[in-house]
Amino acid sequence: MPTYRFIDWIDEVGNVIANVPTINLVVERDVTITARYEEFLPEHQLSLVSDKTDYYVIENVLLSGVLLADGVPVAGAGIRLNRNGVFYMETVTLTDGSYNFE
Repeated sequence: MPTYRFIDWIDEVGNVIANVPTINLVVERDVTITARYEEFLPEHQLSLVSDKTDYYVIENVLLSGVLLADGVPVAGAGIRLNRNGVFYMETVTLTDGSYNFE
C-alpha cells in the first residue's frame, strides 16, 4: 500500500487551506480541493519520490481528529474522499503526518 505525505491542501481558487495532517475545516457543501502530496515508494523501488496533485471532493470533514459524517461525530479518524467518481477512505496517522489510502 503506498504511503503519502501531504504537503498542503489548496481550495479551488488556489488558497492554501491547511498544510498539516488534519484539515480543521467545516463546510456546509461539497468543496473541491487540491491535495498536493509526495508518494513514498517501497525500498525495493529505490528512493524515488514523486510529486503529485489530485482533486478531491470532501464528503466528510476531519475536525480535530474526529470524523464527521453528516455533521455527526463518528469513531475513528479520516476523511472520505471522492476522486474522479471513486470513493476512498483515508486512514490518517497523525503522529508523523503520513497517510495511507485504503
